[in-house]
Amino acid sequence: MEPHVLLLSFSSQAHIAACFRMGEALSCRGVTVTFVTLSKYIAQIRKLYTDEQLEKQRINLVGLDGVERGNIFEKAEDLKLSFKPYFEELLRNQKAGKPGPTCVMADRFLFWTKDVAMELQIGWYLFFSNGSIEARLHQYSQKLYSEGSLRISEGTIVGMDNVSKAPGLEFLRAEDLPWSRWAYPEETKKVGEFMVGADGLVLNTFEELERSVVNSLRENLASGSHRDALVFTIGPLSSECNFSVKSEQSDGLSTSPKQAHISFLDQLEDDGQKCVNWLNQQPPSSVLYVCFGTVFSLEQRQIEALAVALEDSQERFVWVLRRDSTDAEDVLPPNYETRIGDRGLVLGGWVPQPQLLTHPSIWGFLSHCGWSSCLDSVKAGVPVLAWPQGADQHANARLLESVWKTAILITQKKGDAMFHQVAADVTGKELDMFVDHDELEAGIRLLMRGQEGRDARERAIDLRRKANAAVDGSDGSSVVSLQRLVDHIQTLRA
Repeated sequence: MEPHVLLLSFSSQAHIAACFRMGEALSCRGVTVTFVTLSKYIAQIRKLYTDEQLEKQRINLVGLDGVERGNIFEKAEDLKLSFKPYFEELLRNQKAGKPGPTCVMADRFLFWTKDVAMELQIGWYLFFSNGSIEARLHQYSQKLYSEGSLRISEGTIVGMDNVSKAPGLEFLRAEDLPWSRWAYPEETKKVGEFMVGADGLVLNTFEELERSVVNSLRENLASGSHRDALVFTIGPLSSECNFSVKSEQSDGLSTSPKQAHISFLDQLEDDGQKCVNWLNQQPPSSVLYVCFGTVFSLEQRQIEALAVALEDSQERFVWVLRRDSTDAEDVLPPNYETRIGDRGLVLGGWVPQPQLLTHPSIWGFLSHCGWSSCLDSVKAGVPVLAWPQGADQHANARLLESVWKTAILITQKKGDAMFHQVAADVTGKELDMFVDHDELEAGIRLLMRGQEGRDARERAIDLRRKANAAVDGSDGSSVVSLQRLVDHIQTLRA
């Protein structure tokens, strides 16, 4: 049978965008891909591609009826229920002898797909859209569980501080761990169990970016002499990705089909053009781009502190508020846009971030350090003023600051909100997460004018070269890894 990947994405914007780009990269190498997620996201993808284009790329789209609710694990469970009718169809087709998927590749949170693969008697891969740190944390946690130094007691994880001692992650502090994920101990443990027996881990990173963490992953996979084949670094997967593939029509190299910017947001075009027009009027390397992604939002007093810090810094800036804050006047200080004049632009929607970060007028990026934003900064060669909010962002920020040295932490005192809650429960003392105006302004000035900011930009530009090299030509590290993944998938034909 021809190689055919059943690719299932978690239902959130960043996950779906990275996962679909993963599918495009595979399809460019002759692998048939069936991409599965909620119908509302499939509808958005269909706006970007004609049926003829999808057929030519060997991509099938399957939309699931369902709703999104609650936390990440509740959403994952809802997706499982929505997937059931299609799964039953796959089983019927298989029993009838019809060709179907030869393996499953699923987002790390969809741990129930392991059972899907086993019932279909095909292999499975985990897709980590956020690089290698979380994969290594889950892997090491499984080891600690087996040794008894990590355990679940009365609905909480005991021994969590041991996880920060994982070899390969020495740059992390205990408070950098994604404690909010461990607020759901049973579900988080299942993610680690999902990794056990998998045919491979597919990571949205590249070798040169996270070498020590990736090597630790490889060294600790129980896979005998073939362990290197089980970790595939295929990033950065972005809208600028340019994997080269052999053309069937010629002996030369041709590039993969252009990958569209997948935003799932209605205001992309208008806000994007408005931002570009404004940036075109600014001096080179003079603007700070400010954005905190689509999930996390600042509380009102924190928005006000940031607004004043940006104003008092006297730096040029573009600030993209979350889409649920489309009326900037509702959240900004009185007469704010009048006060900043032409020096700043505040948008209450969304913009094509990867493209904007490469604009000549951009100098730096004030970011929450979600993994997609981290990769966007790398691809653009832009230094980061890191202000993580939760989930894996504190670990990502520490990686940027301590290992890549392309970021300045806006504060050294804060950690994951769940860590602070746990610490408060233990000590009885509330820890203030608020970052004041002075601290914010100092960080902005340091990135935009200080020697630390210039040094970080120099290293960011060097990383950009490495990122481009990873997906370029026939010998880029991610190009080679992608081909190894395709070859590995070929061995799993049902």
